[in-house]
Amino acid sequence: MLGRLFAARSAAYALRPLQSVGAAPQSTIADELRAALAAEQFELYYQPIVDLISREWLGAEALIRWPHRDGTIRLPAAFLPQAEQAGLMSEIGNWVIARAAHDQLALRLEGLNEAFTISVNVSLSQLQEWSALAGGCRAASRAGASLKLEIGYFALAPENMVKCDHLAALPGLAIAIEEIGLGVEPLVRQSTSAALGFKIESKTILARQKGSPAPQVSREIAGRTVVKAVETDEQVRQLLRLGFTLGQGYLFARPRAFEDFRAALRAVGCLPLR
Repeated sequence: MLGRLFAARSAAYALRPLQSVGAAPQSTIADELRAALAAEQFELYYQPIVDLISREWLGAEALIRWPHRDGTIRLPAAFLPQAEQAGLMSEIGNWVIARAAHDQLALRLEGLNEAFTISVNVSLSQLQEWSALAGGCRAASRAGASLKLEIGYFALAPENMVKCDHLAALPGLAIAIEEIGLGVEPLVRQSTSAALGFKIESKTILARQKGSPAPQVSREIAGRTVVKAVETDEQVRQLLRLGFTLGQGYLFARPRAFEDFRAALRAVGCLPLR
């Protein structure tokens, strides 16, 4: 199953030639990114998504990292803008989908609950290169993965909402709209997907609550929202009072490389002890 998933990925995401950058030297960051992608040198780190009441780990977000040849681990902000300029964002994003599905299925073989969902970010470039994104998502779905695709506010464009609904209709896939503030109720009516969720940063919610008037969030919407960047127990108490029950942040765990994440899953009881 895992081999078929990666074979489908390789067929669907053949690398495009890098666009000409004039007289730029060969050893540019774009060239390095292209080589790293071809050699699958990127890594995924995982940060858990938890039940704010029980602190149970219910899922995790897959976050890309680049182990550079200079010995550093580069964060997305250090290389994704250059990847966008080089036209590589779609390939990198689709690699993340395939890798996250692969890792999830590998953990299931060790006893991970099938309800444990992995969230991955989807860029505008991926939505624009629809055939590759749809093909990769279909491959992950057929393999049995459970993924939540986190998509930014650009998903609100009508043509993109149609694509999101198409992806959410695939078995095992769901959609979450990121960073859209608190006025999200109209989105539920725009989308035909019952799996539509949301992701909002904690400061966006809690900072608004200090002022008045503050937009009110229905319990139904709050229950479908993951609040990220949760760092204190006081924030948890405030979020629970507002009806939010899902969170992610350093209070619970920092992002971990796959092997460390696997060990952490065992420590919290999501995987059986050996």
